[in-house]
Amino acid sequence: MKRSTFLNIGLAFCLLTWNMQIWAQGIATDEVEKIYQRALDTKETDSDSSLVYINQIMDWAKENDSPEWLIKSNTLIAEVYFFRNERELGFDYLIEALEVSSESGLVEDEIDINYTIGLHYSRSARRGGKVVDEGKLHTALAYHRKGIELSEKHELFIAASKGYNLTGVCFMRLGDAEQALEAYEISENYSRAANDSLGLGYTLDYAGSLLAQLGQTDRAKEKLLEALGIKKALGDTFGYAIILNNVGEFYWSQNDYDNAIVYLDSSFELSSTNLYQDLAIHTAAVLASIYEAREQFERAYQIKKEEMLLMDTLYSINRAKSLMEIETKYETVQKDKSILEQQQTIQQKELALQKRTLSLVLVMAVILIISGILFYLFKQKQAAAQKAVLELELAEQKEQTRIQKERLRISRELHDNIGPYLTLMSASVEQVKNNTADNDCITRLHNSITLSMRELRKSVWLLNRQAITVDEIAIRLRDFFKPLREDGTMSISVTADGDTDVALTEIQTTHLFRIIQEAINNAYRHSEGSSISVKVATKSEAKLSFTIIDNGKGFDPDAIQPGNGLQNIESRIAELGGELKVKSTKGGGTSIEGCFDLNHKPVAS
Repeated sequence: MKRSTFLNIGLAFCLLTWNMQIWAQGIATDEVEKIYQRALDTKETDSDSSLVYINQIMDWAKENDSPEWLIKSNTLIAEVYFFRNERELGFDYLIEALEVSSESGLVEDEIDINYTIGLHYSRSARRGGKVVDEGKLHTALAYHRKGIELSEKHELFIAASKGYNLTGVCFMRLGDAEQALEAYEISENYSRAANDSLGLGYTLDYAGSLLAQLGQTDRAKEKLLEALGIKKALGDTFGYAIILNNVGEFYWSQNDYDNAIVYLDSSFELSSTNLYQDLAIHTAAVLASIYEAREQFERAYQIKKEEMLLMDTLYSINRAKSLMEIETKYETVQKDKSILEQQQTIQQKELALQKRTLSLVLVMAVILIISGILFYLFKQKQAAAQKAVLELELAEQKEQTRIQKERLRISRELHDNIGPYLTLMSASVEQVKNNTADNDCITRLHNSITLSMRELRKSVWLLNRQAITVDEIAIRLRDFFKPLREDGTMSISVTADGDTDVALTEIQTTHLFRIIQEAINNAYRHSEGSSISVKVATKSEAKLSFTIIDNGKGFDPDAIQPGNGLQNIESRIAELGGELKVKSTKGGGTSIEGCFDLNHKPVAS
């Protein structure tokens, strides 16, 4: 199928070239517009056919001494080569169009071509990363200035405004913000003088973004919002979506996340609805960054998923477009071939000349087939590289999210366990500072420092261990509650049953330790009992259970509201994916029983 297609393209190209002189002589003036329109329609989808049509127009223009059509055909050829990513080939045609417009006194065409050549140099100045070819940018500025001089000389204000916009962009890329801002201000004045709302919208957008970078936030906001209103009034949906995004990014740079989200959400909705895939992907990435900065990780994750879906959709669209282009080429070639066969019937007397072209047809067919294969292989490699980049970016995003969650977990551990002791020490030190501290205060301060050091050592022990056995947990619990046993007010026993060599992860250990710590602290403060019994047991390789029992005064579970301590216990057991039972009767003590699956993977919180 592919070889047949490329062979037909080669046949059509050669035969059309062979008959070009005959066609050029027979084309009527009203037919030129139709051929030009066909060249426009096929410049992206079937560039080979488009070049054939343009060459017909160019020969006609030379034959009929028409500089206007000669300029249009040369300019369009440059555009075709641009879409084929062969800018250097198209550049020669732009130079020829510039010479024709200058010699023919076609001022507006000469201005536009100067700007187009300047754009050619500025676009080709891009290199890897943020590096630019400053020499090409200065060459671009020279062509833009020629266009500006002609525009101002002939009082073509809209064209002058466009030229200053282009110079402003070049100065920005050269890092000269002052001259860029001056160029945008001149462009704005020309647009207002000419009542050019379309050009004014772009100028205000450029100027507003630059002012935001320079820290002139009030002026930046004023220009961006005015540009937004202009685009909305013009019904320019794409331009409106772009400036919505730019206004959102402005508010983001000011840390005004609420307003940033409002404008970015609007831009994202508009872009998604109208299939502006690239803009929607960019806006989604900005929104995800904002939600992540606000620690709204669930929303950031949802936006990131939408961004990835859009990228997949864009890839599918490009692939479908590529297939459609090949199909269009095939249909066009078939149609052209039919026309050519009819002409060959009329021109049978020139059979000898056609035979001499056969070898050329074969050579072109081979070249096109090889080119097609190379192009296909290049596209396959490019698609694989893009997929690898996307997968790498997603992996980096997941790793950053994991690190952030781990930081939050460590922060909570230190805040919940070291914070209260440090607060107590601060108050005690203040008393000592004011000479109001007695021996009891100093003793409390000493005890607080001791407990803080014990708590810090325990937290570091928990954080530094990836796997901890049940036996090690029991030993640490006994050591941790040793001060409570030594004060003589309450007996605390800790036992471990079952397979005590079963290991828990660091997150499981932290949750279990905090549950038992919270339960014992509550019993110590409120039960008025004399003993607390803690038992940790492994029922099987996959289950761990624990009980905390005191002989205190007990309480009626239905008659009281659960406090923060019990809520913390329930929250931690839920994160372990386990179950919890609290039993108590007045005068009958209290028991807390829980169990969880060791294979469940809790999330660090």
